Amino acid sequence: MEQHVQQMFLYRGQTQYHPHCTPALYRNNPSEIELFLARLQTVEFEMVLRHHPAVQDIIEDGLYVHFPGLAQHYGIKTELFDLTSDYWTAAFFAVCQYSESDNLYKPFSTSNTKHGIMYKSPTLVFQRDKLDIIGLQPFLRPGLQKAYSYKLSKWEHYPAHKMLFKHSKSASEKIYEMFEGGNRILPKDPI
Repeated sequence: MEQHVQQMFLYRGQTQYHPHCTPALYRNNPSEIELFLARLQTVEFEMVLRHHPAVQDIIEDGLYVHFPGLAQHYGIKTELFDLTSDYWTAAFFAVCQYSESDNLYKPFSTSNTKHGIMYKSPTLVFQRDKLDIIGLQPFLRPGLQKAYSYKLSKWEHYPAHKMLFKHSKSASEKIYEMFEGGNRILPKDPI
């Protein structure tokens, strides 16, 4: 009897193409002090989260909490790369820009000359010891985003098929509305 293997893909969407796809920790050539401080933030984040009731319940039940993955997922710079198993979630991050001043994502308001990018990789290309599921954690956001993380060293790049696209105001608005302005994957949560 012939056996069929189901191939799973992971995706990442970015509003802008960069020649090297590296984790936030290694972008802009950080100094050793900057690397140390970012790693210290991850440790502090874990120390605080360990006191959260939801995290304590999970740990007491013997389940695994991926603290560095959660740190990355909530904006702390790490050597991890955010990925998703959901194409549409990646599309949202590819066509909606984060506004720091408003603390929310917004659709592109105009078409521009810059290209967005979608990355697609079969899970078979990943080293298993570097890939983690972040979605199965004690907080809602990673699960809704079907989140994964992939650990990369300073000189490694994300192994993926690149799909460049030209931004479109109408496509951005449609995907933004599909995710209710981001609320379907970026709900308010205790973190």
